[in-house]
Amino acid sequence: MQKSFGKRGQTNFQGTAPRQSNQIATEREGGKLKSFAFACITGFTFSIIVFGLLFGTNAPSFFSGQLFLNVVSVFALIWIAPVLLIVSRVLADVFRLLRIPRGYSDVSIGIIIGSMMFIPDFSGSEPIEWRKVAFLLGGAIGGFTYWRSRGYPGMQSKHVKTVDTGYKLMKKNIG
Repeated sequence: MQKSFGKRGQTNFQGTAPRQSNQIATEREGGKLKSFAFACITGFTFSIIVFGLLFGTNAPSFFSGQLFLNVVSVFALIWIAPVLLIVSRVLADVFRLLRIPRGYSDVSIGIIIGSMMFIPDFSGSEPIEWRKVAFLLGGAIGGFTYWRSRGYPGMQSKHVKTVDTGYKLMKKNIG
C-alpha cells in the first residue's frame, strides 16, 4: 500500500478515507504574535475591569482612583509583553515536554502569567491582596483567547464546533 497525505497533513493509506472522529484541529498558519497580543490585551483588560469592580474606589475623582492607576498600567503592558512572550514560550515548551494537551496548557500558561501579579505581595511585608485573583482569571481568559484564535489546536475536530458554540453563547449573554 502506498502512503498518501490527506487534508491537513493526515496520513492515510491509498484507497481508505480518513476517519472523521480521529481528526485533530490543526493550528492556523501565521499570526502567532497577533494572537499573543490579542490574548494579552483581552486578559489584561478583563483583569483590570474585574479588579476595579472588586477594589472599588474611595477617591472623589476618576483620575485619582485605583481604577485609573490600573488603566495607566496598560502602557506598562507594552513593555511587559515581550518578557511575557519569552516566559510563555518557555512554559509552552515545558508543557509540551510534559505532554499536556494544548487547551489545558494555554489556559494554564495564562494563569501562571496572571499569578505574576502576586510577586510583590509575596516579596514584601504587605499582606497578600486576594483581589488580585482577578489577574488569575484574566490570565485564564487570555490563555483561552490565544487557544481559540489559533484554531483550537489539539482538539478533535468534532468538538471544535461545540466549544465555539459555547463561546458564542457566552459572548452573547455577557456582551
